[in-house]
Amino acid sequence: MADEQKIDTSVVGLDDNIASMSQGSGFTPAQQTVIDSMTRFTKAQNPNWTFSYSNSETSIPAGTFLDTQMDIYDSSEVVPLPSATVVTEQVHGQADTAGVAITYSRGDHTHGTSPIGAETYYSAASVNVVAGTPIGGSVVADLQTLHDGNVYQLQEVNATPGIDLRLTFTGVTSFNRFMVLAYYQGSTAHTVEIELYNNSTTAWDCFDTISHDSSNPTMEQFFGSVPDDTNYISGGTVIMRFDHPVNGVPSHNLYIDYAALVEVG
Repeated sequence: MADEQKIDTSVVGLDDNIASMSQGSGFTPAQQTVIDSMTRFTKAQNPNWTFSYSNSETSIPAGTFLDTQMDIYDSSEVVPLPSATVVTEQVHGQADTAGVAITYSRGDHTHGTSPIGAETYYSAASVNVVAGTPIGGSVVADLQTLHDGNVYQLQEVNATPGIDLRLTFTGVTSFNRFMVLAYYQGSTAHTVEIELYNNSTTAWDCFDTISHDSSNPTMEQFFGSVPDDTNYISGGTVIMRFDHPVNGVPSHNLYIDYAALVEVG
């Protein structure tokens, strides 16, 4: 604070004729005698000053107090007290601030953690097959429920692209993830891209690829991150594409169990 100073006991005279101050915390009776004397000496100089004390030694013999010091504060300054509250910081994007409170944090304070965010899932509302052949009466409902035994199967065609399957999602307000559960039965040289239509560039942005894995022919989960959804939502509509960008082979197939956009809070 503004008028703080430290006085060593070696320069303070004793005045036993003045009543002793209260016993301080953590000091021996002999040490307290010197502290009381320091208080009386300084109090006579400025009656508006208040005091706190510190001792740098754990055990000091009586009569040796050169390391015992007193902090002197002008009482016109506000002495800080421990706060009984903390500022809640449990969400991202909070602005920083230096603060104006004169209280200070306790050593064991906490700010808590954010609750587990709610998740909103948007299922595909419709499908549009631009290239490929649906097998077994595959319909959009096959994509809307996870692990229900219904799978959308699309066979490649002997053309470029071999597959172009577009899913339309409606009523979307925001999203930051997509989730796809799928398997590609093709060749190691071929892949199927998972793309989103960018309304600003009018191009398709690739977020992930589905590769053929002959050693593990099972469904694989793709859980992609979309940091900024601004360019992908137009009037609440988002379009996802499964694209096989090279010439297809009719014996190759794409199997999709589930596809959704996800907003993770």
